[in-house]
Amino acid sequence: MTTLVLEVAVVGAGGTAAAHARGVAATRGVLRIVAAVDPVPSRLRAFGERWAVPNLYYDLPTLLEAECSDLVALCSPPALHREQAVACIARGRAVLSHHPTALSLADLDAIAAATGPGRGAGGVFAGAFPERFAPADDPRTGLAAQLTAVHAALLAGEPPPVTLADTRSTVERLAGIRSGSRG
Repeated sequence: MTTLVLEVAVVGAGGTAAAHARGVAATRGVLRIVAAVDPVPSRLRAFGERWAVPNLYYDLPTLLEAECSDLVALCSPPALHREQAVACIARGRAVLSHHPTALSLADLDAIAAATGPGRGAGGVFAGAFPERFAPADDPRTGLAAQLTAVHAALLAGEPPPVTLADTRSTVERLAGIRSGSRG
């Protein structure tokens, strides 16, 4: 049996990060949080303890230097997304940014420029709007399914799913990979 495990670093340790952590936990091993970063020690420790995160950092540059996760989930305040996304992309990381992904078109342009051909180390970027689509607990279209589908698409260099049908298809394909059938 082939087991696909995608390692996630979470930026921010507040309520949005907890929602992403619940989604990661619901994937039953497809995704695993390996690191988190937050400048508030008590919040970071509480998040790390609650979600059994093995590596905790107080700033993003230190996390990026120390960790080699498959994906970085930006669950930080939106005003920080541009700087954080560009830094992650420059290090070749796939980035999933919780909404709003940026506060201006200029911010989005800067993020897009960082992912352009010949730029950086090949990192990619997608925005997440999970609660807009389906009940959070639906195993094929809820938050966990959406996070899994977006993460997998980013890592495969494919466009992230934008519809529930796309999400369902990606999740079903991943289930086949995890059980050893690649059809």
